[in-house]
Amino acid sequence: MRKLFLKKSEQGYEILEGAETVNFDLQYLWQSFDSAYEDILIDKDVDEDSVLIWSALELKQPVTTGFESKQEQEAYDKAYDRYVELRWEDMPILDLSIANYQEVKQSWQNVEAQKPEYVIFQEDEKGFVMIHLQDKLSEKDKRDIIIESEIFQTYQVKYDDYMQKHPQEDNDIWYSEQDSQFYSDFLEQDEIAWKNNF
Repeated sequence: MRKLFLKKSEQGYEILEGAETVNFDLQYLWQSFDSAYEDILIDKDVDEDSVLIWSALELKQPVTTGFESKQEQEAYDKAYDRYVELRWEDMPILDLSIANYQEVKQSWQNVEAQKPEYVIFQEDEKGFVMIHLQDKLSEKDKRDIIIESEIFQTYQVKYDDYMQKHPQEDNDIWYSEQDSQFYSDFLEQDEIAWKNNF
C-alpha cells in the first residue's frame, strides 16, 4: 500500500512535514490538479483504458544546435531516442484506468469544496487509487508516515551521494550516453524500493 499525505496550508495543500515520500507518481497525480505545475502531463488512451500521469522534468531535453554535420545530428537523435526509451522504463509514471482517474478527479473536487485538514492519496496492490479526506490522522496513518519517512531518508542519502559522484547529472540537457546513464546501481536499487513500497 503506497500513500501520499497532504496537509492544508495557506496555498492550498502541501506534503505533510515529516511525510516526504518516494512515491513521486502519486505526487504527480496530486499536482495534476493544480495548474501551477506546468510540467505535469496527462496522456489518455481510450483504446487502452489508460491514463498516464508523469512529469516532463523526468526527461532531459535534447540538444538542438551546435552539430557540425547532418550525420552527427542524426547519430545524436538516435542516441537520444534510445535514452528516452530506457528512461521511460525507469521513471515514475502513474497508470490508472480511465474510470479510476475520473473517480480520483471527482474526489479532488470534494477536497476543494470541503477543505479537510488532511488529504491522503492511497494506491493498493492492484494499482487502484483512492483519496481520503480526514480532519485528523489515525494511529495507523502516523505509523505509515514513519515508514514513508524512513524510506525517503534512505533514498535522499543515496540520491545526494549519487549526485555528488555524478555532477553532470544535475542539468536539464542530455548531451551523450556518457553524460547521463540512468541505469546506475543507485537508480536500480531505488526503483526496487519504489516498486516494493507497499
